[in-house]
Amino acid sequence: MLRRSDEIVSSHPLINKKKTSMLLKFWKWQIATKILLDSSSNKILFQVIDNPEIKIILADTYWETFLCHLDEWEDMVYLLHVMSEEDLLVDVGANLGIYTLLASGVRGAKSICFEPVPWTYEYLMDNLYLNRLTSKVKAFNYGVSDQDSELRFTAYTSRRSFGNRVVKEGDELDEDTPTITVKVKKLDEILEGECPSVLKIDAEGYETPVLSGAEGLLSNPTLHTVILELIGSGSLYGFNEKDIMETMSSHNFVPYTYEPFSRQLKRLDDQNQKSHGSRNTIFIRDVDRVKEKIAQSSYLTINGVDF
Repeated sequence: MLRRSDEIVSSHPLINKKKTSMLLKFWKWQIATKILLDSSSNKILFQVIDNPEIKIILADTYWETFLCHLDEWEDMVYLLHVMSEEDLLVDVGANLGIYTLLASGVRGAKSICFEPVPWTYEYLMDNLYLNRLTSKVKAFNYGVSDQDSELRFTAYTSRRSFGNRVVKEGDELDEDTPTITVKVKKLDEILEGECPSVLKIDAEGYETPVLSGAEGLLSNPTLHTVILELIGSGSLYGFNEKDIMETMSSHNFVPYTYEPFSRQLKRLDDQNQKSHGSRNTIFIRDVDRVKEKIAQSSYLTINGVDF
C-alpha cells in the first residue's frame, strides 16, 4: 500500500506538489484506521470539497479518496464539468456515493443511484443525509441487470467491501466469504419516464447485463454520456469488452478521455483504448453539446487547485 500511495502522490494533480504533507496525511490515515479497527466503528468523516462544502463518511478502505479527494481524477472532474441543475445522473454501483455527491451536492443535479450490498448502502444513505441531499437523490438498495430476478453477491464489510461483486454459478469462494441474495431489476423498467444526461456504471465486471437491460435508455437522446469501468473484469463472467464497445457504437457513443485543466476531450481509437491510464472510459454522444456544457461550467477549487 505504501508503494501505491507514493505512486499516487507523485502523479495525482491535486497532491503531487505537496508530496511530504500528503505522505504525512497517508500515515495519519493509517493510524486512524488502526484505531478504528480496534474499536466498534470503522467510519471516518472527510471533507471532499470546501465550497460548496461536501463531506463524505469513508470506510477504512478508502484511503485514496482521503488522500486525493477525487481519486478517479479525470472522470470525476469531467462529471463536475458537464453536470448542472437541470441534469439527471444515474449511478449504477454507487458504493459510498462519491459520484452522486459530486453531481447533486456540487452541481445541484438530481441523481438516481443503486447500491446492492446493504452494508455499503448504509454508508451511501449516511452520506446523502449528511449532505442534505435526500430531496435530490433517489437511492435504491438493489442491483441492476438484464432481467428482474435475484443474484448472489459477495457481502464483505470493511476492508474488502469495495470489491463486492456478483457471484457466478460455479464460483469457488473461500469458506469465510459472506454472500447475500439481492433483487436485481432492469434499468429500462426502473427509469421509465426519466431522462438522464449521464449514466455511470461500475458493476465489477457485470456491466454487460446492465447495458442489456438499458437499451431504451441508451436510445434516449437526452443521454449524452456513459462512464463505464472497463478493466477486463467482465471475463470472469464470460463477457467480452469488445461486445460493450459494439453496443456503445451502435448507439452512436464514442470513447474519449478528458484533460481537466485544459478541458479538452481526446477521442480514443483502437490503439490507445486500453492504454489511456484510467479504470473508466467516457463514452460521449453529441460531443458538440457536451463541449458547450464544459465551456459554460464554473471553476472549482480543491486543495488549492483550480480546475
